[in-house]
Amino acid sequence: AGGERAAVNVDDLLVGSDRWRMTSLAIESDGLVMMSVVPNATSALCPVCVTPSSRRHTWYRRTALDLPWRKFTVRLRIWARRFFCDEPSCRRKIFAERFTGLLPRYGRRTEEATGLLLAFAQRAGGEAGARLARAAGLPTSPDTLRVSCGSRTLA
Repeated sequence: AGGERAAVNVDDLLVGSDRWRMTSLAIESDGLVMMSVVPNATSALCPVCVTPSSRRHTWYRRTALDLPWRKFTVRLRIWARRFFCDEPSCRRKIFAERFTGLLPRYGRRTEEATGLLLAFAQRAGGEAGARLARAAGLPTSPDTLRVSCGSRTLA
């Protein structure tokens, strides 16, 4: 009964889909799911003077661990941009766009993946938590989890 299926927009599977758009999805030979994403915004704010800029300098690639999907490790390949700051009084002439609330500055994991690792660390500790995280599709080391328990946050 009820053999109807709801249509799913692929972008809805992506955390922060209102800010990122998936351009490709690949399953690597080791089972890793690689999602390539680009930002939806046409401009970014300079982190120094908060002036919006749409004048792009360059693209660059970031890679970040995301929440697992059905025990498969998911990595985001993020095509981020650098922009020119056109405010004459600003000391920053070129800046990289930021993904506040999704991916920390210089972060290698999404904030959701970090939260899940922190939960494993708080409940199971280093070795056991790392085994649980690996089984769930979120590879990490026991040392990373031990440090996270001490600092209450993962970098």
